[in-house]
Amino acid sequence: MSKVMYQKLDPIEHIHHRPDMYVGSIRAKRETFEWVIDGGKMKKVSDILYSQALLRIFVEALSNAIDNVWRSQSSTTPCTRIDVTIDKETGEIRVWNNGLSIPIEKHEDHGIYNPELIFGHLLTGSNYDDKEERYTSGRNGLGIKLTNVFSNEFIVKICHNKTKYEKRWFRNMRESDPHVIKHSKSPSLKNSTEVIWKTDFDKFKLKGLTDNMIKILNRYVYDAAMITK
Repeated sequence: MSKVMYQKLDPIEHIHHRPDMYVGSIRAKRETFEWVIDGGKMKKVSDILYSQALLRIFVEALSNAIDNVWRSQSSTTPCTRIDVTIDKETGEIRVWNNGLSIPIEKHEDHGIYNPELIFGHLLTGSNYDDKEERYTSGRNGLGIKLTNVFSNEFIVKICHNKTKYEKRWFRNMRESDPHVIKHSKSPSLKNSTEVIWKTDFDKFKLKGLTDNMIKILNRYVYDAAMITK
């Protein structure tokens, strides 16, 4: 009789072991062509190599900022700016937006602060009510957590009503530092959300961001600017 081997993976192990189910293939594949931003211009590049999964975790963060444009439209704090910075040398990527921000309060059911719940716990989110008409992305409670899960380091900074919240995760969201909360009366402290991460390139069998990958990421930033103008 053959021996059957059974395994039980924790959720993060499962994402890493079967990334296709969550973010697509982690392997860099050669595409016939792709539109990129090069020198501030849109260009069609042929025979380009990049990882769909690496692109996906960037899009998850950028989509959150785009969503905030729609969420903030009827509020007193509209989203008027999205900033994206990409550091090729360190692999660090930063996405910042103003507008509505997450209340820095403890969740009444789970006893942890809302930003920790949203950015550091799988299967959490605000889009589970299927009866609501939805204009934003995301409905499965994964989203930005996938960026965290595929990062060596992930930092979130929230400013909400003169209060600033900051927390850092590392080792693919498995560990984190205690959050830091500061209060300020400064009028310059506006509501905003910022995420900063350093991709775990080992998970993608890469040494870092290639020039072509950065050109593709830049194109998505340009796309975001067009649809939120």
